[in-house]
Amino acid sequence: MMYYSTTILVQCDKKHPEINSPAPLFCLAMLFVIAVLRPSAPAGFYFLIFLLSGSYWATYNSLRRGFSVLLRFLMLVIALHSVCIVAYQTPWAQYYLSSDNLIARLIGLEPLVLSSCDRDIRVMSYNLKYSFDSFILPILMLLTYFVLALTAKCLSNPNVTAKPKPVIAQLENGSKLARQISRITTHSSRGSKKDSWKRAQRLTGLYDEEFSIFQHKW
Repeated sequence: MMYYSTTILVQCDKKHPEINSPAPLFCLAMLFVIAVLRPSAPAGFYFLIFLLSGSYWATYNSLRRGFSVLLRFLMLVIALHSVCIVAYQTPWAQYYLSSDNLIARLIGLEPLVLSSCDRDIRVMSYNLKYSFDSFILPILMLLTYFVLALTAKCLSNPNVTAKPKPVIAQLENGSKLARQISRITTHSSRGSKKDSWKRAQRLTGLYDEEFSIFQHKW
């Protein structure tokens, strides 16, 4: 039973070699990480894309051109989400939209940096009320954006290099080439034998003519 299942997996890998590409899987892993760090509506969207894409890939389907279009849309969402998080660190955004507001909680806005306009705005302090995952989330979102951009560019590139043939196909091509060479050499050897035989006949004919002329003279 285990041998039968292994044979099926090997056959599926041969039919779909692009499934083993690590780039789309790394994108899905990054989406999973930024989806589970902090709860928000965009995080739920990231997790939904992770589940759908992972389920589609798990059924031995390739993540190619269509997945690259989806990655570009995710890049737009991640960019807008990152801009909102960074813009919320200003004192004006924190004043007009408190962290307890429903909109701020849905977007996942948290005041990680505190500053005030009453004193020098350049004096900032970190809000230690939040844990490490809140501070690492913007950095991971930036990394995810670049990973998605590179992967989308690679998947949408039509100039895909040809994959090397398996060893069996190379051996078959080598045997065919050897047969063709042997046939050519056989034909050439046969032709050379025929040419030498014709030359020998011509030489014997000339020798007979000279011998007959010599006999007439005598």
